[in-house]
Amino acid sequence: MKKHLVFLNFLLASFLFFLLFFWQPHSVEEVFNQNWHISTVNEKIFFKKENQNKILMLYFGYTFCPDVCPSTLLEVAQALENLPDNVLNQMEVLFVSLDPLRDKPSYLAEYVRFFHPKIKAGLANDLKAITQRFGVVYYQHTEEPFLIDHSADTILVAPKEKTTKRIAYGAKALEFQQAVLSLIH
Repeated sequence: MKKHLVFLNFLLASFLFFLLFFWQPHSVEEVFNQNWHISTVNEKIFFKKENQNKILMLYFGYTFCPDVCPSTLLEVAQALENLPDNVLNQMEVLFVSLDPLRDKPSYLAEYVRFFHPKIKAGLANDLKAITQRFGVVYYQHTEEPFLIDHSADTILVAPKEKTTKRIAYGAKALEFQQAVLSLIH
């Protein structure tokens, strides 16, 4: 039994490694030609057409994440603190839940408020489709504590220019700032 579990864990880890490093998400054109949307917990919907002049910073995670999500959000928050107001006004920052069953809207909103007021809590209308479009990979374990293995890139979307940028997990605040500023004209 133990050998089978080790083998299954190895297969799962290999599959996730392949997806994270070799799988290519949809092209930029495909991302922008889809009718995707994410709504905040107060049900404001962010369609791509409504944000033609805004840069979207998307991070897919979950509130019960023990380390990766909070450390990334701390770096994002520090970057946001150091960006000028005119840049912040050109951005929307969304923490999109990969765990909508446990991340209840009120808790999700409270969670993101802890990091920075600019960060909004997001819920995807079709989580599977949206994560596929943005190349986000995740797997929820079925045993307690129900952790979710997930890719941890932060995604910048500039709809007006039809460009996306990925900021790798572990990036520091300065890297987030530079990435955002590179999309501002």
